[in-house]
Parts: sequence; structure tokens; C-alpha cells
Amino acid sequence: MPQVAGAELFSYQLRQACRRVGLADVLPVCDRQPFRDRVQRLGLARDASSVVGLRGSVWLLGADEPLPACDLVVHPETGEVSRGLERLTLSGQAIELLLQLSDGSAQKSVEELYLTVWRASSYHPLRHRNTVYVAINRLRGGVERLLGRELLQRHGEAGYSLMPNVAVAVSSSVGAPAPSTWATARWHACREPRR
Repeated sequence: MPQVAGAELFSYQLRQACRRVGLADVLPVCDRQPFRDRVQRLGLARDASSVVGLRGSVWLLGADEPLPACDLVVHPETGEVSRGLERLTLSGQAIELLLQLSDGSAQKSVEELYLTVWRASSYHPLRHRNTVYVAINRLRGGVERLLGRELLQRHGEAGYSLMPNVAVAVSSSVGAPAPSTWATARWHACREPRR
């Protein structure tokens, strides 16, 4: 591949800037692995065992690093929710519902929850609203016992959100499928009709 004119100047300037702020010498940019090279230049190339998401932020944690401060930790790969040393196993549907509610957005409407968790193409309030209500009550029943206080807040007909004082982190091992993909696939596999 031909070198871009001035690339050596960019690499030199980057090295100089890194030395000024006390960072290790960076590797030159390689045309074939731009993402890997950017990660190395930023000093993020390190061993990590888990990816943790909390309120819209994401952390890459090593095996010996503590989780950020939170009330609950969702483990989508195992279908568990934990608080300290206590663990609670939930259904794939409940995990997916909790993942949707803890994704960092302010609130989710009942329609939005139904369309995403049940992978439906349409929503009719008279037919589908009760399905969401039942699932939310089951989620509350299990998780609120573990949490020791209310988990969800209802916003009238507008929908649901996590209580403002409840922080829910989602922890997945590095290389695992996206949490919502895993939980949804597990739940939908259980729902498929038997032949």
C-alpha cells in the first residue's frame, strides 16, 4: 500500500506529543490495522476480562479491577443479577427487560418495551399492554427482594424507568456477544414451538 504523503510527519508529531505528557512511545500507524494501532496509541491496549456498562458509560476492566459503584450487576451470559455476594437467576425475558430499562435512557414506553423485548413488529395496547405489565411485575418481584427497595418507577401512560437512586451495571466477559443479543436469543430459543 502506498504511504500517505506526510504520514511520517504525523507519526513524529504524535510521538513528540506523547513524550511531552509522559506517555510511552507510540507505535507508528499501520495501514492494515488502524483500529488496533489507535488503541495502542491511546494506551488502551491491556488485558481485560470484562466490559461493564453503567448509565451510558462503558469500562474495560481487568480481572483484579473492582466494578464501578452500583446497586445491581446484571450478568446476561449467565442470566443472573447480583448484589454483593447474593445472586438471583432470572429468565431470559426478565434479563432482556432489565437490560432495556438500564440502557441509560430516561424512560421506556410500554410500546417500546414490547417491540424490543418481544421482537414484535406491531403493538396494540389492548392486546399487548398486559403482557408487558405482567413481565414488569415478575421482574420487580424477584429483583426488589434482592435490592431491598423499589427498582422501577412508572410514569403514568408514558412508561417506565429505573428509580433515580438505583444504579444497574451490565457486566459481560470480553469477547461475549452483546448482552441484549444473548439474552434475547436465549429467551426466543425457549419460545420457539417444538416439532
